[in-house]
Amino acid sequence: MDVKKTQPAGRAVPGFKPADAALVQERARAVARNLLLDWKRRPEPMEVAGLSDEDVLHGAYAAFGLTLREVVAIERSRTFCELDNLLPYLRVMVDYILAAFPTHRVLVLGRDAEPFYDALQTMLAGTSRAQKVHLVPGSNTLWSGICPDEDTFLQFPDFRTPFAKKQIIRFLSRFGITPEAFLTGEQFLVLDTGFYGTIAEKMVKTMKALFRGQVPAAVISQAVHPRIIGTFYDHPYAEILLPFSIEQRELMRMFPQTWPIMGIMKPVDRSVPGFVLALALQYLPKYHDAYAVLEDRPEGVFAVPCSKEPISRYIDRPVGDVDFNQSVINPVAAMLVQQRIIDYFQRVRQGALV
Repeated sequence: MDVKKTQPAGRAVPGFKPADAALVQERARAVARNLLLDWKRRPEPMEVAGLSDEDVLHGAYAAFGLTLREVVAIERSRTFCELDNLLPYLRVMVDYILAAFPTHRVLVLGRDAEPFYDALQTMLAGTSRAQKVHLVPGSNTLWSGICPDEDTFLQFPDFRTPFAKKQIIRFLSRFGITPEAFLTGEQFLVLDTGFYGTIAEKMVKTMKALFRGQVPAAVISQAVHPRIIGTFYDHPYAEILLPFSIEQRELMRMFPQTWPIMGIMKPVDRSVPGFVLALALQYLPKYHDAYAVLEDRPEGVFAVPCSKEPISRYIDRPVGDVDFNQSVINPVAAMLVQQRIIDYFQRVRQGALV
């Protein structure tokens, strides 16, 4: 955020502005405020792309009372420094996805893999291919409810889960996951950060149980291709998207907040770079808490958090904190991350970045 060009809330912006421009600016700031306050929904990339730095700043102040100083502190955090180092690797992975899976329907699992969704939607904006990229709620809390136990789940066709069968069918259909899709040869890339492939596994088991009698299980297995960024071990649902070769000292320099966890988690040697990248993605601030329940709406079934969590004032993790499942909930910081990713990939698409 350009401190020199950005005015704190409540202070007049110098220079004359026509009435219509002032109205547009006022509406944009109201949009930013409303997006930040909606704790059940993450904004779409194009919603955030239309906001200026000033819009976000005024929205942050109106929604949470954050001042210019506090917003600037977020952007100068260790987390945002790591984000800057992460973006070139994110670009390599996005380029690989676009080249290696040209016809796949891409299911990006949120919340951890959300940067891939923003990047892909930005690169594909205005094309028909963008309609085949989906942000699928991928929280363990949600999928443990949908697919609570493998043996019980597959044994009973009446779906003895906290959610109704019709609810789950409508929920999955929003992402193009239907019997018709499988029977007509649709292929799916399921993308997550890591580390065991648990959610992808639950998703595949859910699809097989849901569509039993309509789609052979083997067809589903062949059509769904799970990929993760970092992994602990070899597993059908934990195949690495793209291996990286990055020297340890470079990883330590670029990701000083993330690196200390390596001494505790001990991933297999060949997956260390991907593991660090996956953690750096998971450490990014989130708009809201984990997806936990399904909510019926006229336009479909949506996954939402259980409750509104208080925002975290501290974006960086304390030294020694190795709980990579503990989220930093801060909608303002999450919007700034989303803005930075969108801006980066807009420049990639325009050819402004070599």
